[in-house]
Amino acid sequence: MFKTFTLFIFASLSVLAGPQDILKQANETFESANKMALQDQLKAEALYKKAILQYEFLIEKEGINNGQLHNNLANAYFLVDDLGRAILHYQKALHLNASDSDIRHNLEYTRAKIIDELPQATSSTIVDFIFFWHNWDFSTRCGLFALVHGFFWISCGLLLYHSCKQVKMARVISLVLSIAIFLSLLTTYLQWDSKVEGVIVAEEAEARQGNSHIYQAAFNTPLHSGTEFKLVEKRDGWLLIELLNGKRCWVMSKDGELVGG
Repeated sequence: MFKTFTLFIFASLSVLAGPQDILKQANETFESANKMALQDQLKAEALYKKAILQYEFLIEKEGINNGQLHNNLANAYFLVDDLGRAILHYQKALHLNASDSDIRHNLEYTRAKIIDELPQATSSTIVDFIFFWHNWDFSTRCGLFALVHGFFWISCGLLLYHSCKQVKMARVISLVLSIAIFLSLLTTYLQWDSKVEGVIVAEEAEARQGNSHIYQAAFNTPLHSGTEFKLVEKRDGWLLIELLNGKRCWVMSKDGELVGG
């Protein structure tokens, strides 16, 4: 209710102040909170929450949807210890800007702080060995692609003046590597390798074996804020989710939010 009322106030003020002005105010509020955090944590938290409302207004009411805005919002959520929504908006930021290494770093740092430590389903050891570079940073893979692709064209040029078996082999190998690394970059950019479709945002979420409270608990403990999942099905206010370790359960829709939602 408070959030809805505050967004209404921002909507009224936006008639006088444009989106750029509100974004500037939000960034200034966030910076003020950072400075205040060294003096008064309670006042700093109030400022972070104000910045959150300003960023959310820009996304929800003004329709501004870009990676940097979601990253700023996620940073603010992180600093008020709302790790679930921080991870949610880092994921949204990555879907809009998959090549940003800072967003990836922020996401991994936040993931390390969540309560539920669920091991991800492991892929084939052989596949991981052959395509080991796919786990490297996006910018590092871009540099590797430029290097290998450049070597391919150099070998093509050398073949115009000196045809030998070694140069031909080097051209073929560099071409194959160029294609493999390019596909790795494309996969990351289009988020084909992402298994995360949603995040638990409630402090605790009861995981059930069916889509009703009459069903038994799926696990001994509830899921906690920040737990990521893949969406399997929606039904009557419930979500059937698959955790990153492959286990499935039902949670109430209000306890989780979708990255693409």
